[in-house]
Amino acid sequence: VGALLAATTGVVAASVISMGLISLPIMLRYGYDRRLATGVIAASGTLAQIIPPSLVLIILADQLGRSVGDMYKGAFIPGFMLTGLYALYVILLAVFKPQWVPALPPEARTIREDSGKSGLPSLLVLTVVSVGASL
Repeated sequence: VGALLAATTGVVAASVISMGLISLPIMLRYGYDRRLATGVIAASGTLAQIIPPSLVLIILADQLGRSVGDMYKGAFIPGFMLTGLYALYVILLAVFKPQWVPALPPEARTIREDSGKSGLPSLLVLTVVSVGASL
């Protein structure tokens, strides 16, 4: 979610503040480790600097005399690799330290596995738009 928010805002402060106001209270309410919750928000907020469209990349392109498209192409793969590494870290924590990343209680889960709902169409649209913007 932090990576998607970073991609939509392009500004670190907006991303971190939004994630902090939206996600942090919920994560703490359900027993997530305070250090992990704040670290995930801070780390995902910094993705706004590298995931296109990023204001930092636009300014950097101007200063280097390069095209913004070149900067976006160069930052696309590293940005999503970093997102994947962040997600992998949290997944590994969920396996090895489940008390830090507890599962939501059944009453807090809004999408059931048997409901037939999937986030795949939305993910596909976001991926196509991001790839199209970087080309």
